[in-house]
Amino acid sequence: MEAQAVGIEYIQLTAEKYEAYKDNACHTNLATGVNVFTPIGRLLKVLRRSGGMCNSITLPHPDGEVEEEYRPSYLRTVVDDGVEQYLSLEIEAGIRDELREIAPDFAERPFAKTKYCWLKQTTDVEFLICQNPRYEGFQIATGGSLHA
Repeated sequence: MEAQAVGIEYIQLTAEKYEAYKDNACHTNLATGVNVFTPIGRLLKVLRRSGGMCNSITLPHPDGEVEEEYRPSYLRTVVDDGVEQYLSLEIEAGIRDELREIAPDFAERPFAKTKYCWLKQTTDVEFLICQNPRYEGFQIATGGSLHA
């Protein structure tokens, strides 16, 4: 499994727009991969699922006895120094296109902030659970439910 990212943007709402939209149900478009969530704290959260993005780096094998490297996807987040979370133009365009159809008031509004949500989905949406061969009784569960 490899970590991937989904683009998320937030739009700041005025008090009036928040009151108008605060009770709206979440919107999910399976064809475009766009989700629009019920606003919280005057922020409207919109995301676009796509093939995802990854940030692979080369590291030495964690078992020091093995002389090989591997390429995990390194999760860059807003807490990493110097990391700006700008969305790709493709993700931004997909979000704005969806908003033009379902909430045109917000389609051209500036984003208050953007970020990526790092995740990995297994092909069957099930968790992967395995024993760690070095530590008795230690199990690892990952995948499924969208978040690793």
